[in-house]
Amino acid sequence: MTSSLAFRYAAPLFFCGLLEERTGMKIVVSDNQVDKALRVLKKKLIKEGLLKEMKKREYYEKPSVKRKRKQKESRKRLRKLLTRKTP
Repeated sequence: MTSSLAFRYAAPLFFCGLLEERTGMKIVVSDNQVDKALRVLKKKLIKEGLLKEMKKREYYEKPSVKRKRKQKESRKRLRKLLTRKTP
């Protein structure tokens, strides 16, 4: 299921050549092993953080919602940091 998710977001970029142009990534498919190429593509997208960004930009996020999300993420990071410091 996750490989189809990577395909859903990256395939339009991949097929029109924009993936290589924008990110410098190039995925080579040999012997019609498309599944293997998708796995490699997914790993590269996750490593670069592109998959997360594409999911985030799929829909418009209002500034107030964005601000609340960032505050929530900040609180989560702080809580995580405090739990690590106080064993």
